[in-house]
Amino acid sequence: APTLYRLKANKYAHCYGAPQRGAGRSLQHLAPYLAGAVLAGLAVFFVVIPVSFNRSYEASKKRYEDFARKNSEHAEMLERQFDRGQFSRRRE
Repeated sequence: APTLYRLKANKYAHCYGAPQRGAGRSLQHLAPYLAGAVLAGLAVFFVVIPVSFNRSYEASKKRYEDFARKNSEHAEMLERQFDRGQFSRRRE
């Protein structure tokens, strides 16, 4: 198959003057393991990490609501980080 020649890069190895490649074994036999590692890493990044962060969501939300209730008199100071940009409550 032509694709095998392309991957091995020896399509013209039979021609006179072709560069001689080493007969050593390449790392192509590791490609399935590398692909598996990449897929496993993506699965961890997109599935395991969000699930682990979401596990304590209710407790974090409750802590934040308690904090917001205790500091309601300082709301202006707490909202100062959003005083510019698209999250600004003040529209000009």
